[in-house]
Amino acid sequence: MTNIISLKQTPPKISVIIPYYQKEEGILGRCLNSVYNQTYKYSLEIIIVDDESPIDANEEVCQSQNDAKIPLKIIRQKNAGPAGARNKGLDSITHDTCYVAFLDSDDEWTPDHIENAVAALEAGYDFYFSDIYQLGQDISAFNRAKRINIDEHPHILLGCSFLHHYTGDMAEQIIVGNIIGTPSVVYRYQANPTLRFREDLIKAGEDYLFWLSFCQENNKIAFSSKPEVICGKGVNIYSGTQYGTPESLELMFYETKYRKIILQEFNTSEYSKKYLTNKIKTIEETFLSSLFHIIKSSGKLNLTILLKYFSLHPQFLLNIPLNLLNYLKRKILL
Repeated sequence: MTNIISLKQTPPKISVIIPYYQKEEGILGRCLNSVYNQTYKYSLEIIIVDDESPIDANEEVCQSQNDAKIPLKIIRQKNAGPAGARNKGLDSITHDTCYVAFLDSDDEWTPDHIENAVAALEAGYDFYFSDIYQLGQDISAFNRAKRINIDEHPHILLGCSFLHHYTGDMAEQIIVGNIIGTPSVVYRYQANPTLRFREDLIKAGEDYLFWLSFCQENNKIAFSSKPEVICGKGVNIYSGTQYGTPESLELMFYETKYRKIILQEFNTSEYSKKYLTNKIKTIEETFLSSLFHIIKSSGKLNLTILLKYFSLHPQFLLNIPLNLLNYLKRKILL
């Protein structure tokens, strides 16, 4: 990779937003060290949004090694979840920020991540993401999921084999087989400075809607086929959401909600619409099955989440007889 600083007399300012809520010491420190160790250190700033974390962000920052003297600020707020924390970070950005990078507090970047992102964005692209290593995996997400054929996307820089111009239907890609990992995203902030994450989607889909909104207006998308993020183990909002738990019902509510929003608010392909409709139907069947399991095992019924789901998806009531029949058939076959 060429020295990116030569591409501009004044290096573009990059704001790194890190939402923070952890229950274990040392996690944020490892995350921050991966930022400090970037090969591209010019005009970086770090914004940590402490979302009422049990482990104080300031203590973690004091124990990290910021030898590069990268400016860092901590913003504290009442717990609002990842979307609310990222929005707080976006609200604090100054007008001179050129690019925004997202990083979760339990994840780490490879040293060349920002350098590669800036190379692509300075070449005229508006949105950048990379392959990642998901938690506990030594095979990257692109290679495991097989949701993208790298050969279909041309290189964007001479002599650089891993930076590509995305040529497909990104909306359909996100809906049917998303390949964008939040901690790998770097985007041109001024292309849509008012865009924010939907805070009503607490447990699913807020990132998908952000990418869809941005990429439908700005279709110059670049990506790296190199894994540039290593996902770590920290607080997981999906913990306790196994089948047959009240938490699983809540997750299915949000899984349904964000898909309905896409159907109502986004112009997508017919294939995407059919996929979303079928997925909502599948979730509906699983919701009923999980509901029966909870009632059978505990004798309790969570009316709050049930009423929320009915309000969001009224067809559920009409489909109960058919879904119940399918549920009983599966039980008999088992």
